[in-house]
Amino acid sequence: MKEDFAKARKIMVDNQIRPVGVTNYALLDSLGKIPREKFVPENRVSLSYCDSDHKLSESGRYLMSPASFARLAQLADVKQNEIILLVGCGTGYSVAVLSGLCSAVFGIEDDEELVKKAESVLADLNIGNSAVLTKDLSKGVPSEAPFDLILIEGEVDSVPSALLSQLRDGGRLVAVIKDGAIGKASVFVKSGKDVSQRIGFDVKIPSLSLGQDRAQFAL
Repeated sequence: MKEDFAKARKIMVDNQIRPVGVTNYALLDSLGKIPREKFVPENRVSLSYCDSDHKLSESGRYLMSPASFARLAQLADVKQNEIILLVGCGTGYSVAVLSGLCSAVFGIEDDEELVKKAESVLADLNIGNSAVLTKDLSKGVPSEAPFDLILIEGEVDSVPSALLSQLRDGGRLVAVIKDGAIGKASVFVKSGKDVSQRIGFDVKIPSLSLGQDRAQFAL
């Protein structure tokens, strides 16, 4: 029996994402259109729309659960004229979802196989205002900076200074900072040489290793 993925997407939005307080119409619309099943491993396609994280590789990369990703994306408050960077974008689902909300989106991964998968799916979906690059996650993409928004797709101990330095003045970085069993979803805002932090909510998502770069911000 063929899966009805369009119906599954609607159920995901109505039963998993709206109930956790996600009200941004453009974000909800994009989540309801992007075929999440294209971005998960073949053996998990039937589970694409479950509210769970999906392991994407043996390197420990995960696709966040729909509700967690949607809450972080809403916290990021993406605007149409913005250029954004997604750190640890996996197979590119986040790139696809946010591409319709902004001017351009760059995703980076340190796993070449995930990058190849992301490039293939994004090309199939005709998403032209995006690029996925193989990069050191802690170092970002200096050649494309400054960014209006950087979103780190995994719980981290702290935020590398190299990423904060790639924000434009007034730019935002959204990350989940490890704080015991439950992380703190935080927005860091750059103002001149200063960076302020605002905590949005508590959330548990898979961890993301950003190497040994000296951190500038941690709780």
